Amino acid sequence: MKKILIIIMFLMFISLVSCNKVETTLLTTKNTSYLPLITKNHTVTYSKEESSNWIIISSDRCSYTYLTINGQIVFPFLFDYAYPFIDGSSVVRLNGLEALIDYNGNYLIPFKYVKLTRINNSNLIQALDELGSVYLYDDSGNLIIDNSLITEYKEYSNNYLIAKTNENYGVINLNHETIIPFEYKSINLIKDNYFALLSDNETVSVVSLTNNEIFSISSSINLDFNQDDLSIFKQNNLYGLVNLEGDIILEPIYNEAVFSKNDSFLFKANSSQKIISPRGEIIFNTDIYNILDYNDNFIIVNDSNKNHYIIDYQGNIKFESLNNTFEIINDLNGDFVILENIIETDKIISQKVYDSNLNLISDKVYLFSSKNFNEERQAIVVYKDFQPLVINYNGETILDLENISKYYLYPNYILVETIDKHFGLYNYLGEEIIKPIYSSICCGIMDK
Repeated sequence: MKKILIIIMFLMFISLVSCNKVETTLLTTKNTSYLPLITKNHTVTYSKEESSNWIIISSDRCSYTYLTINGQIVFPFLFDYAYPFIDGSSVVRLNGLEALIDYNGNYLIPFKYVKLTRINNSNLIQALDELGSVYLYDDSGNLIIDNSLITEYKEYSNNYLIAKTNENYGVINLNHETIIPFEYKSINLIKDNYFALLSDNETVSVVSLTNNEIFSISSSINLDFNQDDLSIFKQNNLYGLVNLEGDIILEPIYNEAVFSKNDSFLFKANSSQKIISPRGEIIFNTDIYNILDYNDNFIIVNDSNKNHYIIDYQGNIKFESLNNTFEIINDLNGDFVILENIIETDKIISQKVYDSNLNLISDKVYLFSSKNFNEERQAIVVYKDFQPLVINYNGETILDLENISKYYLYPNYILVETIDKHFGLYNYLGEEIIKPIYSSICCGIMDK
């Protein structure tokens, strides 16, 4: 805990000594869904709470405050740092200490702690003081648990807390009564009142606070169940799959195991590879290919000669590229694009981008990445002949401006940066909102 405290104080010092005060200019535009802030240095985040509709602004990366969507200052004072509101309260920092405030600027927890941390988005706040002592508050500022032997509160659910003393974990309630003793290397919350306990002898016990132990299994890693009550476990450096009843779904014979982004599992052994659905069904099995990546529709594989293919879940080859590589990039709405690297003499010379139906969106693209398209699927940024341009998913050009080094895609607008580090603003019709003549623009997009 003392090491953590030293690191926190060091980072605070670094942030303070790097401040450069500059003037701020606020602009108004026809579209009130965004509020540009023109500065030389900038940092902006924004709260998505319906009742707040505030933007956090900084003119110099040192002084932060809250603005309404109309540009009105919410509080008549500045902070060294400010966080978005969650359930009516927000953490702010000033002079190396943190406090909790409400919508009216009232202090629910005063400036007396070096770090305030909300526990897994609950209404509980962990407070760390300068001596390394830990306290527990609710987000109304009520002290729940005074200074004790607890060194960390890890997770909260249904009035129970996973907590740590020194190097061991246990479970307590809000009355500070010990429910599970502090004698485990790791404790994971599975669901309400179900916990996975990893002991020093590499045994995991799954327990219910009402039904006691459900089962135990030998594993060197703790169990972490998905929504369908399946978890990877590890025995003798090999991986298997187990359900919440303790039934072995896959024996531990696999060298690799990955819990995928779409809640499925990928298991690899020397002779075979399997993709397992979130419910534990084998949906793809191969002893021919090496699986590189996959999504709900396609699988990217290569063979022993390092030739790359995109196949469907029936094993049919949908796309073939000898000695080239593929990548599937998912956006936040579940759609994706497929990136093909064109390689000559071991160097990527260009890239092609395909949509989820394997239709070519753009060729002669270079340096495409997942940051180059926004979550609304309005557009993507591609590089053609090393110059950036903005196109839609039909391949039609939205913006192709001269002397532009970067495009940043946000909901409802595109931020452009010129080669000489000036910024402007455009919409998705390609219309100019703010000329690219400013040293910096920060935009906070507010909920409508």
